[in-house]
Amino acid sequence: AMWAHCLGRFDRLEQSLSVDTVYPAELLRDIREMSCAAPIPFDATTLIEQLEASFSMPGDRIAVRDAEGELSYTDLDRLSSSLAAHLATTMGIGPGARVGIMLPRSRRMLIALLAVIRAGASFVPMSCDWSSSRCADILRQTQAALLMIDSPMMMDVLEYGVPAYVLDLQLPTLMDAPAPALPRDPESVAYIMFTSGSSGTPKGVEVRHRNIANTLAWRRICYGLQPSHVNLQIPPMYFDSAIEDVLSFLVSGSCLLLPVDDQRLQVDHLRGLLARTQATHVMLVPAIYQRLLATEPALFEGFECITLAGEAVAESLVREHFRHHPSVRLFNEYGPTENAVCSTAAELFDNGQPPSIGRAIANTFVYVVDEALQPVVPGCPGELLVGGEGVAKGYLGNEELTRERFVSSDWLRGERAYRTGDRGRYAEDGALEYLGRIDDTMVKVNGVRIELGEIESCMLAHAQVMAAVVGLDESGSLLAVFTGSASEDELRQWLGRRLPQYMWPRSVACLQELPLLGNGKVDRSRALADGQRHAMTQAKSGIAPRTATEAVLVEVWRDVLQDPGIGVTDNYFRCGGDSIRAIQITAAIAHSLGVTVSMAELYALPSVE
Repeated sequence: AMWAHCLGRFDRLEQSLSVDTVYPAELLRDIREMSCAAPIPFDATTLIEQLEASFSMPGDRIAVRDAEGELSYTDLDRLSSSLAAHLATTMGIGPGARVGIMLPRSRRMLIALLAVIRAGASFVPMSCDWSSSRCADILRQTQAALLMIDSPMMMDVLEYGVPAYVLDLQLPTLMDAPAPALPRDPESVAYIMFTSGSSGTPKGVEVRHRNIANTLAWRRICYGLQPSHVNLQIPPMYFDSAIEDVLSFLVSGSCLLLPVDDQRLQVDHLRGLLARTQATHVMLVPAIYQRLLATEPALFEGFECITLAGEAVAESLVREHFRHHPSVRLFNEYGPTENAVCSTAAELFDNGQPPSIGRAIANTFVYVVDEALQPVVPGCPGELLVGGEGVAKGYLGNEELTRERFVSSDWLRGERAYRTGDRGRYAEDGALEYLGRIDDTMVKVNGVRIELGEIESCMLAHAQVMAAVVGLDESGSLLAVFTGSASEDELRQWLGRRLPQYMWPRSVACLQELPLLGNGKVDRSRALADGQRHAMTQAKSGIAPRTATEAVLVEVWRDVLQDPGIGVTDNYFRCGGDSIRAIQITAAIAHSLGVTVSMAELYALPSVE
């Protein structure tokens, strides 16, 4: 009714309203009603309060199941409290301090995270697999007071100049102690999440307690989370979706089922975990869910709910889900790091309609605006402007970028909002449709947000690279094109030492020159098209298999990568392989040869030979 009312009264308006438009009060009211979610009250406005409420729930519930066994909520409370006390009294960690957490997926990672929160400090998630230059840069930007690691990392972190706390050695020695008694400050920063930066340097988003506390409170209600639920935890902790995935179940008193880091996408490992403990919930990037569903659809039998997040959901994936699991609920979440991970959500159904990203979550709003940041008529496309309780403090140490992306306006009634750079529109039923990015400087690959400028800057830092362009090829994978005297192999190795794996280009192409536009600027579209043609013509070895085992492996690679020219010496990644396709590779090898090959082994030995 609202839709028909708006269009009926304003059908002669242009697609967007200019900045000088005087909005009819009735239209603004209708737009606000469509764009703003209903409020839900919640008392616990800090993570500490929400966690303590969970710890006080009756019964000795299981908090974590991992490779080491089970950890109860009683022990999680005791260990994180004792560690928080030790950090505060011995290491001087407290409000305003920042602590890097570079730990593998394990109970210790969770104990460390909760201890930092309970000490009043901000945690900074980091990966053990990141390059030393990236880690050093993040520790420098945050001025971290401490870096929490396990003993295998001790020698690797000496160069950072930050005190290291070796958790696997220290934790068994701690005396039981209560966590510090601190004032509850919803405005204090809970964590700093680093995302790809266009300048070549990752940028840190400061998320406050009240921001993430709102997301967690909404998730508990939306999904009806209970202590009886078990969450199969897949996203890595240095991705923002893992923060809400982990914490929403912990504050609900539920159990986290933690796969081993380098086996978290390996079908046989997941099958074994789920055989011992039936999970009820999981959050996945659509591309990963599509591969797992195609490889082992029975893996998700018995689940109550699957949440997709990180990238657009294809209608075909929704159909496949309900074909295999008609009784398992399917949700789609959308949102940037800068708005406490989740801005909108929708439950999806097999109804033949394009998957929606839904409506704003509780206590937040999502407006569709034009270039002047004025709201557009419902049904017309524009930029998604998100705000409310989830809006982060800003970018660490970058006031200029914070002012540019975090905005306000008179019609927003003084509230801050974040410019997502995403296009969308409100459909007739009041749900949002996601229409992609406004520009091509940022992309999402396998659910990870990547600033193309960061990869280009890294390429240009090589002394033998003269010009560089990075974009997506026809398959949606990263393609890097450059000119200069460096070889393609040299540049691959250069990028591999400096960028996290999810930012490695699938293809690297060296051209004699980059095509230009009439104004002298690089024609990015033509450069990427030329680069893709060059990459496709690069010769593969074509060396035939020499043993029965090699014959099986080559056939697996050719089938999964859809390339009949692959030989035994060809590199998996140069043939188009990535972490998502590795799911099918490892599963097919296990099925054909009865041999378990981990993803780590595939990455270390990337040829059949």
